Amino acid sequence: MAVLPTGNYGAEATLWPGGPVHAGLTRDFVRVAVVDEERHLVGLERRDSRAAGDLLERRRSAQNRPSTRIHVNRTSTTGGVLLTHGRAAADALLALPNADDPTRLVLGLGDFAWGGTPSAAAPTPGAGPLPSTLADSGTAAPAVGQYRVRALTGGGALAEDHQTVLVEFNLGPDCVGAWMRAWPLGFDLDIALHFRTSGGAGRVNAAGVAHLTMVLLNGTLGASGLLGMDTLVPLPDATGAVAAQRRYADRRFTRPAPVGGAAATTIAGDWVVCETGATGTGALPSGAVPPGGHVVLLSGTPAIVDRTAIPAAAWDDNTLRNQLQATDIVSLTSPAYGSTPDRASVTGRPLPRTPPGGGGDPRGRLDTIVGNRLHYLDRDLLASATASSIPYTLLDRLEVAAATTGDDAATAVIGAAPAVPWALEPARDFFLGHPGVPAAIEIHGTGVSLTGAPAVAVAEYVRERTAGLSFPEVQALTEPVRSAAIQSELAVAAEAATPLPTIADGEDAGPVVAVLRTSALGMEGAPGVGLAAVNDANIFPLSQNELALEAWLDANITIAGGAGTALRNAIGDEIDSITRALDRRLFTAAHGARDTLLALLAAIRRAQDFVYLETPAVDDLETDAEDVPDAWWGQLIDRMTARPGLRVILCVPTQLGPGTPKRLQEVRDFSLLKAVDALRAVAPDRVALFSPGAGAGRAVRFASTSVVVDDAFALTGTTHLWRRGLTWDSSLAAAVFDERVIDGRPQDVRAFRIQLLADRLGIPTTRVPDDPAELVRAIRELDARGSNRLSVTSIVNPKETPTNAELDAWNADGTRSGLDFNFVAALLVSFLAFTDVEHAIVEG
Repeated sequence: MAVLPTGNYGAEATLWPGGPVHAGLTRDFVRVAVVDEERHLVGLERRDSRAAGDLLERRRSAQNRPSTRIHVNRTSTTGGVLLTHGRAAADALLALPNADDPTRLVLGLGDFAWGGTPSAAAPTPGAGPLPSTLADSGTAAPAVGQYRVRALTGGGALAEDHQTVLVEFNLGPDCVGAWMRAWPLGFDLDIALHFRTSGGAGRVNAAGVAHLTMVLLNGTLGASGLLGMDTLVPLPDATGAVAAQRRYADRRFTRPAPVGGAAATTIAGDWVVCETGATGTGALPSGAVPPGGHVVLLSGTPAIVDRTAIPAAAWDDNTLRNQLQATDIVSLTSPAYGSTPDRASVTGRPLPRTPPGGGGDPRGRLDTIVGNRLHYLDRDLLASATASSIPYTLLDRLEVAAATTGDDAATAVIGAAPAVPWALEPARDFFLGHPGVPAAIEIHGTGVSLTGAPAVAVAEYVRERTAGLSFPEVQALTEPVRSAAIQSELAVAAEAATPLPTIADGEDAGPVVAVLRTSALGMEGAPGVGLAAVNDANIFPLSQNELALEAWLDANITIAGGAGTALRNAIGDEIDSITRALDRRLFTAAHGARDTLLALLAAIRRAQDFVYLETPAVDDLETDAEDVPDAWWGQLIDRMTARPGLRVILCVPTQLGPGTPKRLQEVRDFSLLKAVDALRAVAPDRVALFSPGAGAGRAVRFASTSVVVDDAFALTGTTHLWRRGLTWDSSLAAAVFDERVIDGRPQDVRAFRIQLLADRLGIPTTRVPDDPAELVRAIRELDARGSNRLSVTSIVNPKETPTNAELDAWNADGTRSGLDFNFVAALLVSFLAFTDVEHAIVEG
């Protein structure tokens, strides 16, 4: 409880801190807030319903049972935990690996060149001015106000096969430190408009020249094949704020004839690091190459350097290459769609999952650091009979999480943007083409950085997802036996035989956190095992049937050989830890996990003033689940009707992430507009919808979903707000409350919401209205008026309305009874043909 508006929350509250009631009393009333923190964040009350007849009662009973409870705890440190952008999340995650205690990382996608804030400071910026125009210098070295496009050795041998070129811009020495972003132009014949591909980026060096590499659209050579590019140049001041900026539109150039050859594997002669502007001769200095950086040799015909040949010491220290320890454990999973990039070429160009053999390494060379302590779950090679927890067809594993624990401490991070160098995000000025990070499709992701007991909850999750990898006998296995052992119930039990630390809540008022998972029914563990166990009262919960544990494992989990023996021998006397790990696994396998949906529904039902939603997708579809039969969007509409003063702000990207199948995008658009129309029909003046931009007509894509209700409840992670996100795709999120109060609201939650809105709208935090009605009105007026900080592309209904079958496939229901790998594969096999590159939204 707390005495508002300034008192922090605690177990007790002093109503009259000035002393007893007397004539000198300075006020005649007090406002007291009382919060059940567990129910507030989880959305479930505890009930001892041992004979529960429906699934909702079973979940309440599970929340009452220690072995299946979602723990809600205060962090050990009192600082804020919510991270508003991907760079902050990367910095926090990369701070976890250490020499003493192994860190477990569940990344989905991963690459050695991924990182956070570069260690080297940006050069002191010049005072400008920026040139009034930029002109093509042809083949001559560019003078001030000119640019040149050159072929690269290693940039490809064919104009029709993703040719990579070097572009040199001369802005003059007074523009040192400026950031140069260039987007090649394509032309959409269907709508007769230019579009911009990912392009390249670089920093202006002391000579006033910026070098950048960029991939051209496939095409032809010669004057008839003239290309164009849009460019944007922000020039910062000494504080990093933008002092000046200029756009140079449709700069024309002739495609240079490809020179072929391989990317350089030896660094000799003159070189430049494009993203920092650093130049030199000979070996690269320590830490010279920032996360995702590109190095070009300039002597003679320029050559791009093979990124895998750059020495580890030359990479920035704040990268996976230099932070990941040999003793760490890593889990990667191939993405759901063949069109999704999951690897990079030696020049850094993202490559799709299929076709196989196209180059790159889906392990991101992380196996060269941790060896066989990495597990790559390749859905193209495995089937339900040979693997544990294999994703269903068209089901994505979106978790980004890591944790490290010691004897009496724990730290953890939940992220969102994938840990790959083509998904880096700056800390500010997102609407200016993501300045300061390598050019790519612009992606936004949030995060949560945790200490103490909440970090242990993340450690539980990543231990389950990497179960078995700490045992040499399992590490040495080959596929498919290896993926049958890893994440199996036997491996889960063996890992839990070494308990995680028990950490008391922090003593002072601070953030309180619940870690929430989402998983489709029947997917986790060995197929069918969880449902059978949960339906057997003599087995489940194992915390109440401990004597049946060993026999049940032997009967259901058949891992032969030395690995099976090692895992069984590891199971010792730590019965509480083991049964909690198994009970949570079995309950999730049998019923699915929809922790985020339950927490969201509870938050919506108590909303009073406003709901801020930042997510890739929403819909109004119902599920088959008896615990959540009604669509959450319908609950929001009901709450808007019941509370005439309630406002809703919805921030959605105009496009989904890189490599999204076109039909999935159309299903998203159709579902989103249908849901928004229903909401506007109830409260047309109380709803604001907007989509942020990334500069030059580009749109930001979201890897994260964030929800803030009344500045008293925050939710962030990779659980997206449509049916597939809330029930189907595997994801992790955190619900956060802060006991520290400012202006009557939880401090971290309020600051999180204000910073998110400021970043998405491209305005200072001081200009974000506090009043919900004023905020909605301001956003609606800004969107109607138009702004270069918002997306210029409208979300429209597809030409062909999705059928019910398409909705069920692309926006699947993870609560549907009878789900298993073979059933899903048969149901969705006809849609797999539409997940390749030819049927996807692909850029750059």
